Amino acid sequence: MTLKLPRAYTLTLALAMVVGPFVWLVFTEDGQRRTDLAILHLFGHPTFNVALQGLSPAVSEADLQAQFPQVGFQCAPQSSTLGDRLCAARIGAFNGVPARLARAFFADGGLAALRLDYRPRYHDFLIHTLYASHGPPNRQADGPEVLLGWS
Repeated sequence: MTLKLPRAYTLTLALAMVVGPFVWLVFTEDGQRRTDLAILHLFGHPTFNVALQGLSPAVSEADLQAQFPQVGFQCAPQSSTLGDRLCAARIGAFNGVPARLARAFFADGGLAALRLDYRPRYHDFLIHTLYASHGPPNRQADGPEVLLGWS
């Protein structure tokens, strides 16, 4: 017994297998984000995936450097309202969100703050993710802009 599928069915199935992923990658928000992540990775931008709940003043500059050697943080003394040392690195992604720059501020040898510069089109995705995992932020006015911060 030979089973033969109709030609129209096999053609439709083949087209769906080829066109479906392309449509998802190009026309959906999730597909575009994943495409951007893949392109940034191909161009050598490091990924900075960090468990945010593990960040605390107990994290030292040496801990950060040891945990993320691929990121290549450059550290230097810099006095600011957030601390007395700054470690910064260009990145391609932060926890699955395309990003540009990560800055870690240290005060008295411990982590005081982590600042992330991400790509604006992913603002809603990042805020939704942070709200879901850490609850509502602390809102701080900084001139005409409002800064969102999570403890």
